[in-house]
Amino acid sequence: MNELKGTLLIKNIEEAFVKQNNQSWCGLACLSILCRYYGGDMPQEKLVKLSGTDVSGTTLLGLYQAANTVGLEAEGLEGNIEELSSLDNPAILHFTLEDGLLHYVVYFGKSGDKFILADPAKGISYLDYSTFDKLWKSKTLLSVKKGESFKEAKDIYKAKYEWLKSLLKPDFQILSIVLILSIVFSVLGITLALFSQKLVDDILPSKDFNRLILGTIILTALLLTKNFIGYLRTILSARQIKEFSNRIVGRFYSTILYLPKVFFDSLKTGEVTARLNDASRIQRTISYIFGTFIIDVLTIIVVAVFLFIYWWPTGLITIIGSLLFAYVFLKNAKKIIEGQKGVMVNYAQSESYFFDSVQGIDVIKSYGRENVFSSSGKGIYSVFQNSIFDLTILNNKIGLWAQNIAVILIISVISIGSYGVISDKITLGELMAVMAFSSTLLGSMSSLMGAYFTYQEAKVAYNRLYEFVSIEGEEITATNEPLSVYSLEIKDVSFRYVGRPLVLKNINFLAKKGETLAIVGDIGSGKSTLLSLILRLYWLETGDILANNKSISQFSLNQWREQVGLMPQNIKLFNATLIENICLEATEENFKRAIDLCENLGMSEYFSSLPLSYLTRVGEDGINLSGGQRQLVGLSRALFKNPSVLLLDEPTNNMDKKSSSLFWKIIENEKKNRICIIVTHDDQLAQKADFCVNFNFSISGN
Repeated sequence: MNELKGTLLIKNIEEAFVKQNNQSWCGLACLSILCRYYGGDMPQEKLVKLSGTDVSGTTLLGLYQAANTVGLEAEGLEGNIEELSSLDNPAILHFTLEDGLLHYVVYFGKSGDKFILADPAKGISYLDYSTFDKLWKSKTLLSVKKGESFKEAKDIYKAKYEWLKSLLKPDFQILSIVLILSIVFSVLGITLALFSQKLVDDILPSKDFNRLILGTIILTALLLTKNFIGYLRTILSARQIKEFSNRIVGRFYSTILYLPKVFFDSLKTGEVTARLNDASRIQRTISYIFGTFIIDVLTIIVVAVFLFIYWWPTGLITIIGSLLFAYVFLKNAKKIIEGQKGVMVNYAQSESYFFDSVQGIDVIKSYGRENVFSSSGKGIYSVFQNSIFDLTILNNKIGLWAQNIAVILIISVISIGSYGVISDKITLGELMAVMAFSSTLLGSMSSLMGAYFTYQEAKVAYNRLYEFVSIEGEEITATNEPLSVYSLEIKDVSFRYVGRPLVLKNINFLAKKGETLAIVGDIGSGKSTLLSLILRLYWLETGDILANNKSISQFSLNQWREQVGLMPQNIKLFNATLIENICLEATEENFKRAIDLCENLGMSEYFSSLPLSYLTRVGEDGINLSGGQRQLVGLSRALFKNPSVLLLDEPTNNMDKKSSSLFWKIIENEKKNRICIIVTHDDQLAQKADFCVNFNFSISGN
């Protein structure tokens, strides 16, 4: 890269720079810096899943894959310092620090004899030749430039706006009515101050009793009208809140369910539930903007106008006070945003930990680790509370400054107004109106201060929510085209998880209808992963999977998955009845068909012994069932959809001799109508199969 000249490019680098959010996220921060440098905006959290980052960090392969996924063009290279200097674009370098730790930095070029680096742990650095050469031991790099599909920040912001607009569009009518009512409410709010001025300056000095009665009646009518409008506005706002909340949570939940399986592999339960709370923050802000915020803004404008009308010095003081308020808020905006984001992230982490602990209570108790998990939980929750405390202190400091400005403002208005009365610039009634207006003004300004915090919180919440909904979901298209699979060929299949070595390499075998095929191999050899590939939960790196000599990618996703039944190692059971867990859809027709299926399979004796037979609630995650019963539920669930391909992952590891015998009897009967693939470590079960694929060696037939 040519030597950098001028300060403009350096300024661009400084504006693009972000610090790493986690000790192991230096690679993600480097990629985020480059996205910002090229005019985009990619948070580190979103890059975690794209790069396969874990607690040990990110591989250069993971950064390469993530960079290409977000629209950048990346190329892995090796070279020396002289060759590096000839690059025409920035690069991510792999450093070895003095303490032996590995670290990523972004190389932007040279300024004189100094190498310009963006170090996500420190900041912008300028290194001399010897120091640079000492740190860059690997001589490996990832050259990164802007690709054609790269989305710039303006396009991302536009997409965010369009998504929010689509959510609000059904509410435009009701929000418009709320807006109009808020304007009327705001105008009526100044009637008392105006009446006070007229009362002191005109009505009382004239001693006209009729005018007093008439003025009081008019004031009463206006204030009652104001109360009714406020009541009506609240009713409409509540209705809009209900409908919007249903819409945003419903769309968010629906979007989550259609995201690819890879998205959930590193996702914690608490992160999803925290996003649902983010949705409520957004709703509160929208309700405030179209309600109280409009009232506060209009009140400040109207009051400022009247203060100028009464006497221009009081209006000028109001403008100066408002500018000071704005300065205090804007000066601390970045700190507020960072604090609110920290609170939300820590909340998600604490909630995830508590979910995980409760779900693993059996392990905790059986190993006597209550104290360990209790201590860890307290520590994680303490971090969450500390972030709340720090944000509260920050808000309190800002609030103190705002209150001091308010005191100075009200004292100044009273002092200037009193001087105006003494010097006959304004009347006593006008002074009372000015004081009433000033009090109203302070209330609105304080409310706006709270609104600013609320807005920033909602902005962070919206960005966090949009991170999820902006991920491209699986393409599910409805089709009634019949499909029956009689052969399934795994052809030269290779696969790796993002940023990791190959799990499967050049796997080949053929499974046919009417035959059972067992897959055996060492732990971690990719047997269960292959079943996920057949289900199209992940994407192949190379090779293909053929059904009836046709690539399964040519079938629509739902059409293919309708033909594949999976019995996984860990049977997920929902907190519902046994029959609902089998058919996964509560209809009378499904219930009857599921019961008939279980009777035909010979499972009735296992299920009818339960307290309420098929209507027994299995408890959260099937806590009320034994391991063998759970596996029988998993098998009946897989067969309920009558698939052409039956995938069984360690299907008998929790079964006794009797239930294992029943299982094989079922498989021998069912293989006539479908392809049966069994992943197992049970040698006896593997020997019963017609064919056996050993991932360590080769294919054999019985």
